[in-house]
Amino acid sequence: MSSLSEQLVLNIIRKSNMKLTKEMIYVVSGTVWDSPGTMGIRKKINDHINAFHKLGYNTTLVYHEKDKLFFQDSNGNLDSYPLNELAYQMGIFASILSRYITEKKLFFDLVYVRKSCTESPFSLRVARILKAHSAKVVYEIPTYPYDEEMKNLLGKPSLHGWLKSFTWWFFGWFICDRIFRRRLKKYIDCFAVITSLANLTSVFGVSAIKMSNGIDVDRIPIKDRLPDNIISLLGVAGVSYWHGYDRIIYGLHNYYSQSANQKRNVVFHIAGEGSALAELKQLVSNFSLDAHVVFHGMVTGNALEELYNHADIGVASFGAFRKKLNLSAELKVREYISGALPYITGVEDIDVPSSTKWKLLFANDDSPIGIDLVLNFYDKCVNNANITNEMRLFAESNLSWKGQLEKVINSLDNK
Repeated sequence: MSSLSEQLVLNIIRKSNMKLTKEMIYVVSGTVWDSPGTMGIRKKINDHINAFHKLGYNTTLVYHEKDKLFFQDSNGNLDSYPLNELAYQMGIFASILSRYITEKKLFFDLVYVRKSCTESPFSLRVARILKAHSAKVVYEIPTYPYDEEMKNLLGKPSLHGWLKSFTWWFFGWFICDRIFRRRLKKYIDCFAVITSLANLTSVFGVSAIKMSNGIDVDRIPIKDRLPDNIISLLGVAGVSYWHGYDRIIYGLHNYYSQSANQKRNVVFHIAGEGSALAELKQLVSNFSLDAHVVFHGMVTGNALEELYNHADIGVASFGAFRKKLNLSAELKVREYISGALPYITGVEDIDVPSSTKWKLLFANDDSPIGIDLVLNFYDKCVNNANITNEMRLFAESNLSWKGQLEKVINSLDNK
């Protein structure tokens, strides 16, 4: 046998023995999985796992509910351990994680951790355990820099909200996180950072890979628009002060307070629960807008699809200025684009040009939203026969999680 033939045979044998998939563990840190307002985070993480699967990884997902810690493998099998909130905060999570990995004799090609807002001696122990049982460790920072965002937790409009936040803010973020986040560099290979900073190369002494928010486009069907005589605006969120939905309500109040001309029927549908909901409901009541603002509460499954199918315009965030942000990469925007739903927003997006015909950008400030401008935008979108194909193609080409996470993996491979 010639040396060339021998080499070909050896290559075939190597390929036949090669592990076709790699193993990874995805740790959701600092988030109570089943708490109100985390639906968007859960969707993002599930999209991440689908993207990693497309990139060749079997994934074990680790997440915490109010009284249990769960390990879910790529086949959907669940292992659970009792773990209440206090025990979680006191670091028992690390002991359970160590036991799980040791008993199953696991070693991971990749660790991916969604970073907690507050690092501590307990979270460093988790990082140390993961590093000892893996080839590469990546921590994702969903928003960077996040210091200003943490400060804004004290900027809530009520004294009660301020007092409630202060203890966590001062001891958890201002002291604990600032001390221990720089010690992560002993245990991780890089940060995957969602940021608008142009020249970011390192964070807390560790190399950083820039990425943006993405979406699993295949998960989002193109919406089947159902025509009616109502122009429906739809906001889907864990409704917080910085979503700025009050600006829409003030805009509707101005619109319906104007003179005698016949008004088109505009209805703002809000799907979700959150800390700002009570204030928004009071505002609607004060303005007698109950016929034009509908609160659906938490909506999922077929009921949510039905809302999307009746929606004419998606509503993104209008309160980024309340977090002192001028750029964003909202997951909800990526859902709107993937489903070919034109949308309005109050902040520039890292990945979506302002010149697109299916996005209407308003000022990033406290001013009411001009409903007449929204109606003009709606009319242009309705008359654009290519809008559905344009939006879907843009999402597939620019907004997929597979493309974003591939950047991280390729960068790790080159280290």
